[in-house]
Amino acid sequence: MPDDHVTAVVDVRGVLDAKRSAMAAHATQVIVASGGEQFTLSNLVAQPVFGEEHFRLVRGEPGETDDSGRERDLFSGIG
Repeated sequence: MPDDHVTAVVDVRGVLDAKRSAMAAHATQVIVASGGEQFTLSNLVAQPVFGEEHFRLVRGEPGETDDSGRERDLFSGIG
């Protein structure tokens, strides 16, 4: 997704082991490298396992944003 379309960035470094395990659980769709730093789909193009997840708000109003104008919590606007 183009960077200017990203409306939320969530830091997932604290749950990277769980993210890697979840990806590895889908072994018919995803191959996670032995070191856990990269993965590949069926196209066999290695991609990094990022410590941030990027999202785009397509409907509704954003919750609280940081200095970059992006949400850091996907649920902050729900109340």
